[in-house]
Amino acid sequence: MFERVKEFSNLFSASLCLRCIHKLKVRKPPEMPGRKSSAEMERTMKKNSKSGKLTGLSERSSDIILVVICAIILFIVAYPLYYVLIASVSNPYDVYAGKTFFLPSQFTLDGYKSVFADPSILTGLWNSLKYTVIGTIFSVVVLYLSAYPLSVKDLPGRKALSIFFIITMYFGGGMVPTYLIVKETGLINNMWALFLPGGVAVGNMIIVRNFFENSIPKEMVEAASIDGASKWTTFLRIVVPLSRSIMAVMVVFSMVAYWNDWFTSMIYLPSPAKAPLP
Repeated sequence: MFERVKEFSNLFSASLCLRCIHKLKVRKPPEMPGRKSSAEMERTMKKNSKSGKLTGLSERSSDIILVVICAIILFIVAYPLYYVLIASVSNPYDVYAGKTFFLPSQFTLDGYKSVFADPSILTGLWNSLKYTVIGTIFSVVVLYLSAYPLSVKDLPGRKALSIFFIITMYFGGGMVPTYLIVKETGLINNMWALFLPGGVAVGNMIIVRNFFENSIPKEMVEAASIDGASKWTTFLRIVVPLSRSIMAVMVVFSMVAYWNDWFTSMIYLPSPAKAPLP
């Protein structure tokens, strides 16, 4: 008798458990007050899309607005360059009178003929190209040779050397002492007077040093050292190939600096045959 009662109680408890589980599966999760269900939200979006009452801009409208804004900015930036181009082939009197806006006025090439009739223009162009190429190569090589040792943590005197370079960013001898040094070293009227005094741009050197410290894997350098590679082999075969991105940036910086540097050549290169384009 006792065993039958125990069996009946077990069956009753099992049926209650199954019923509770069924209710939990069927019962819907409670909805937050004031919040629409997903089905209601879908119906609202479909209804708004059919009636044309969408909240916010459509993708096509936003694209059109962005294109218009970019076109305005492009016009503001490009028009001065375009104006210089059309003014160079227009009548100078019409340009002075303000009659040239979008198209050339009285098309003429007399300005270009007058410019290229002077042989010093071609000589200056060649000198500018030569100084830019040689100065860029020299500056990038010197930047790498000075930045890589300073990026090595165990370099003796690393902190003192870094402070020495940083001081030169804030304090300098000035134009006259620099000219006297260049004169005493015999670099007057020599193109190396454009490169040697400012061969190391300290700001660029700090950028390259930080790139070496943060972007060159130390594990690769250590593995090369374990395999017997010398410092130069590690530098040329690991560091330089992995730093082509920062090298490209430094090449652009140096090219722009040397191409625009006319004042230095005016001081140290008195010969007209060595002068770059103004």
